[in-house]
Order: sequence, then C-alpha cells, then structure tokens
Amino acid sequence: MYDEGITLLRNTLANQSDCVLHRMLGDFLFAVQEYQESIDQYSIALSLDPNDQKSLEGMQKMEKEESPMDATVELDGDDMEGSGEDAELEGSDSEAAQWADQEQWFGMQ
Repeated sequence: MYDEGITLLRNTLANQSDCVLHRMLGDFLFAVQEYQESIDQYSIALSLDPNDQKSLEGMQKMEKEESPMDATVELDGDDMEGSGEDAELEGSDSEAAQWADQEQWFGMQ
C-alpha cells in the first residue's frame, strides 16, 4: 500500500521539491521501516521550511524510534550471519537440484 505512494511521491519530487511532499514521503518511508531514508526526507522538508511543525514531529518520532531499532537490528543481523543463513542457502540449492532431477525425468517420458 505504501509502496505505491512512495513511488508516486518520488516521481512528483523529481519535478517539484516541496516541504509537504518530502514530509509525506518521510512518513511513508517510516511506515515501511526505511528509517534512514525517512530521516533524509524529514531533513529536506525542514531545510525547505524550518518552522514546519509536522516535519519536526516526524523527525522527533524518528529519533525516538531509531535508537531502540538500531540495537535490535544489530542483534538480529548478528544472529542471521551465522549458520541460519548458510542453512537457507543449502536448502535452496538442494530444492533446485530436486527440481532439475524431476525435469529430466519428465523429459524422458
């Protein structure tokens, strides 16, 4: 749902830079957990209008969310770098091999 809005806002911003559009894009990016891009959009909005209260609120919301999320993301990232990721890749390879065997078998008939 937000992806279409993000695409529309980015296309519009390519032709017209506007505080409200940057703020809206920041809100949408926040909703899909694209935190760094959201901060960037709020910063652009505030550079265009330093008194825009909603952009200030969005930036403050990001600051509150960013600190706990960074710690969580780092922990999750460390966990994923271990054997879990390798196991997923091995499973994918074996599944591909099984499909290849079946295709050859079907081709023989």
